[in-house]
Amino acid sequence: MDFVMVDLEGLAPSVRVGDVATLVGSDGDDRITIDEFAAWAGTIAYEALTRLGMRATREYLGG
Repeated sequence: MDFVMVDLEGLAPSVRVGDVATLVGSDGDDRITIDEFAAWAGTIAYEALTRLGMRATREYLGG
């Protein structure tokens, strides 16, 4: 089952249904690395990447 919960407290009403949410990567000047994401989840980058479901869209950029 794919499920993500995000705490938007303090961001409403600037966040609306249909807005893009970047889980890992860059969006404008903002950036979230896989290492940061893994640290928030209490794990390592490899485990965080392998736990992403197959339905999650992936875009590989660069080399």
